[in-house]
Amino acid sequence: MTGSDSTPMHARLQRLVVEDPKSARVLFCELLDADVPVLEHFLARIAAPGDGRLRQMVANAVRERADKGKVVGHLVRWRAVETDEFTKRAIVAALADVDLVDHKSPPTASLAEPLLVEAYRYVSNRLSHKVRNSLMGVDAAVMRISDLASGARDDLAQTGLLSAMAELKDALRTLGRVVEYDEGNDEFFRLRSVCLLGWIEDMTRTYGIKYSPIDLRLPDGRARTARIIASDFLLDTIFWNLWINSHQAVDGRCSITIESTLDVGRISLILLDNGTGFPKQAVGVAFREQFSTGQATGRGRGLLEVQEAIERLQGSATLIECGAGDYRVCLVFPLEV
Repeated sequence: MTGSDSTPMHARLQRLVVEDPKSARVLFCELLDADVPVLEHFLARIAAPGDGRLRQMVANAVRERADKGKVVGHLVRWRAVETDEFTKRAIVAALADVDLVDHKSPPTASLAEPLLVEAYRYVSNRLSHKVRNSLMGVDAAVMRISDLASGARDDLAQTGLLSAMAELKDALRTLGRVVEYDEGNDEFFRLRSVCLLGWIEDMTRTYGIKYSPIDLRLPDGRARTARIIASDFLLDTIFWNLWINSHQAVDGRCSITIESTLDVGRISLILLDNGTGFPKQAVGVAFREQFSTGQATGRGRGLLEVQEAIERLQGSATLIECGAGDYRVCLVFPLEV
């Protein structure tokens, strides 16, 4: 096994980890035994959103191996950002007997306390699970009613019933997107390559049609073509909430300017609206204390949703000072490998 391009191996293991987990583990162990350059590239690649199963497989595969030192650095980095509870358990178990003195992750500031985000994720996942289970019964009932409507002899009644059913299906689809229902069939949830600034531009137009227009200014240069791995669902959660927050912060027409920085493996976005920004005391505790840039009496849940969603994309959300006492949201996304 030679070469440093892990693309074929990544694609093969992505398929096997779903269809034949045991064979996936055997194949990875062969890669680990060979200790070829492709191993390091593969481990770096599966840090991306959507490869949680592969990270879990790697953690389980090396748990009892004497040579797990080859992957400890990756395991530590994954543990710091992993959002899937089962994958994180596997990573923690793999690191249980490892001396991590030389592998401490640097502390990172965020807009919410990690334990608060973890609690939010736990509760929301369980509530969503209950709603998803309930929607299965509703789906079945809708299908039966659709079949009955299609067989109606009265053309006028049939047309009315089918029209009402179409509206009901759209309403259920909207509800399902709130709780991540039908992930396997709805492209809204699929992790894919996304041109980030182009996506934001399109979303802002949609937002303007549904609510009120926003004057958006995007950076020029290489950032315009930067791509990340993300889903419409998670990006929608992040930017829709932030756009609403900005709208609440201004009187009159809202404008948002995005400043961007491209670094090794990541893109950073600073969001500057024509509001007053966050107060200094919000730094590091914006979600804990339920701060908002607006005057609305909400409980700040939207900002907590932003933090949870960007963490699922292996990114981060923080407040940074852009001027004397002017604190703004900074979003960091890993670039597509």
